[in-house]
Amino acid sequence: MNKLSRRDYRAIFEKHFTIVEEIEIARGLEYQYLTDEIRAELSEYTEQDLLDGKPMFVLRPMQR
Repeated sequence: MNKLSRRDYRAIFEKHFTIVEEIEIARGLEYQYLTDEIRAELSEYTEQDLLDGKPMFVLRPMQR
């Protein structure tokens, strides 16, 4: 995990791009490994941050 949350990615991208779409990735077996203990240890991250390894955004350059 690179310590960036989905919210962090949005904030970075919004400085230079318009976010056209944020693509939701289907979750697989990794959900079974998110125990209550791990969830508590990483409480500053959302479930989406923890389970979606590669957030996908469709971006458009901002008009200057």
